[in-house]
Amino acid sequence: MPAWSPDGKKIVYLQQSGNGNSLWLSDPDGKNPRMLVKSGMNMEPSWLPDSKNIVWFVLMPGRPAESSKLYVMDTETLQSRELFTDPEQVKFGNLMPAVSPDGTKVAFVSNRSGQFRIWLSNLDGSRARPISPPAADLDETLQLPIEQKAPSWSPDGQWIAHWEGVETDHLSGSTGRADPQRDALIEASWNVWIVGRDERTNTRRGMAMIRSGRPMASSVDRFRTRPKVAQM
Repeated sequence: MPAWSPDGKKIVYLQQSGNGNSLWLSDPDGKNPRMLVKSGMNMEPSWLPDSKNIVWFVLMPGRPAESSKLYVMDTETLQSRELFTDPEQVKFGNLMPAVSPDGTKVAFVSNRSGQFRIWLSNLDGSRARPISPPAADLDETLQLPIEQKAPSWSPDGQWIAHWEGVETDHLSGSTGRADPQRDALIEASWNVWIVGRDERTNTRRGMAMIRSGRPMASSVDRFRTRPKVAQM
């Protein structure tokens, strides 16, 4: 899972190491490799807009997703810390961080409301809230939890796309019980949603149409959109 720095001068990536993933930095041509973190189940590094700091998440032993933590590191000094420090935040699982292009917000996945949902907060974790609540916590047909993951910002920092649906661990390949019909229903639950971080614009054309104030709209390519949420 490599990630280019915004200035195009560095790539941060993972390398399997023992029972985990070490975190590495190099030039785009692979020269000057440098290990940033030696051990641990490090996952999905990404950059802050300064091309100096990175964020990533670490899965912890036991219940990995439920106890995952977000970290930030200065790649020049190698100083790192947990991104969130408030006890009320770190007692939940926080993963898949994505920092806004202006460096002031972070979208992430957390189970602090029960199921894993997309949350948005200031970079220090303050003023955190879910931004794309689904219509229901369970898939109506399957009666399985609806999860959300993989937030991604638009280049202008006004939109966040994310995945939503029934998790893949309910598919036949994971359960060991062949059920093609159930698999098809699970796959039909998968969608990409787009949500705005403010209400200054109420429509967007192209991949999907957003209509502020309506429950949702969808396009033939299965991208779906939700009304924009108030800016923090």
